[in-house]
Amino acid sequence: MDLYWPRLLKNDKEPGFYVKHFIKDMNLALNQAEKLDLDLPVLEKTRDEYVSLHEDDLGTQALVDYYDPKKK
Repeated sequence: MDLYWPRLLKNDKEPGFYVKHFIKDMNLALNQAEKLDLDLPVLEKTRDEYVSLHEDDLGTQALVDYYDPKKK
């Protein structure tokens, strides 16, 4: 948060770590969880939220847009 908070206050959503890479990592974890018969609904929900932002190829801090009521 120390790194991204100042950027968020300026509405700077330039990528530091791309959403697409985070989605890849979450998919790897979910695939492994499925093999182990684990249910990870919070990770699934989080992945789905990031997927909704993926098309813009933003950084992970752009998740704030998902929760912005003005953008819904």
